[in-house]
Amino acid sequence: MFAVKEKLTRRAEELFQKQQEEIYVHTDQLFAKLMVCQWLAAIVMALVISPYTWAGQSSAIHIHVWAAIFLGGTISLFPIWLTRVWPGASITRHVIAIAQMLMSALLISITGGRIETHFHVFGSLVILSFYRDWRVLIPATIVVGLDHFIRGIYWPYSVYGVLMATPWRSIEHAAWVVFEDVFLVISCFRSIREMRSIANRAAALEAAVHANQSIMDNSQDVICTVDEDGRFLSVNAACEQLWGYKPDELIGRECLDFIYPEDHAKTKQARADLRGSGKIGNFVNRYVRKDGSLIDILWSASWSEADRITFGVAHDITERKRAEEEVQKLNQALEKRVHERTAELQTANRQLQNDIIERKRAEEESRLLQTMRWWKNSGR
Repeated sequence: MFAVKEKLTRRAEELFQKQQEEIYVHTDQLFAKLMVCQWLAAIVMALVISPYTWAGQSSAIHIHVWAAIFLGGTISLFPIWLTRVWPGASITRHVIAIAQMLMSALLISITGGRIETHFHVFGSLVILSFYRDWRVLIPATIVVGLDHFIRGIYWPYSVYGVLMATPWRSIEHAAWVVFEDVFLVISCFRSIREMRSIANRAAALEAAVHANQSIMDNSQDVICTVDEDGRFLSVNAACEQLWGYKPDELIGRECLDFIYPEDHAKTKQARADLRGSGKIGNFVNRYVRKDGSLIDILWSASWSEADRITFGVAHDITERKRAEEEVQKLNQALEKRVHERTAELQTANRQLQNDIIERKRAEEESRLLQTMRWWKNSGR
């Protein structure tokens, strides 16, 4: 029992790890696409918002454009490369978390610290929680906090859109990020519990299915399901040994196609009785094997009204029927011989009785004759 439980636990852990790995890889792919879109969006925003910088009559391409192209590419290309080289790896998602926050900082800088762009930070944290790994939120939060604090002191306009800002403003922004992190961490832990619960149920279901399949494969009896029209839906491998047909030769065909014609009527009646009572346990009919020989089948079946399906188990009782027939023939022969012997004894008894009667009559006649002779001799 302990070994079975341990095996079930190992399988549940394998399923959990597999599902977790799939989530990591799929989320990596999501961020790879997101990085490209963000990079292009940063370039477009830089070109639209401030494509040029002016110094009197002369102009030049704004530093935001170059930052969007080159800095945005640097931030985006490395994590994209990691998603191809090490998909699902821990380092990949941590680098993505850092890069995503750096991209948020770049977008905030390009837009001149617009408050609306700060929502990119909070949205990015939510998307990072898709990993269901709370640890990726740590480097992301650190990057956001340091970015706001350093730029808030030295370049407040690039992050807040104002020329001067106190450190408390950066602390306030960091506090709101931590506030969101708390609930995202709770969500991650809850998701992990749900994943483990799903893995445990899946492992238990696999074990049940395996046990059921083992019973189906090793059973000497035919185990099958039949729809309400009498067509086979599923049949185990024992049908080939019992009837000579492989499962795929039976599935989709009517049971009556394989039943001895003389048993069709009582089979239809048994089917009607089954739907009325829900169960039958001692119904016998004859099936025609693939080689043309007949086989006697004892059926045990139940009807599911909800699924409109019959679940049946067919047991071969051909040998038992033959033995019963032989015993019946022997009994009949014995009864016949007993009857004949009884008749012979009765005949012999009647003959004996007749012989006794004849002997008594002869003895009476002999005594009477002797008496008459004695009287005759006495008269002389």
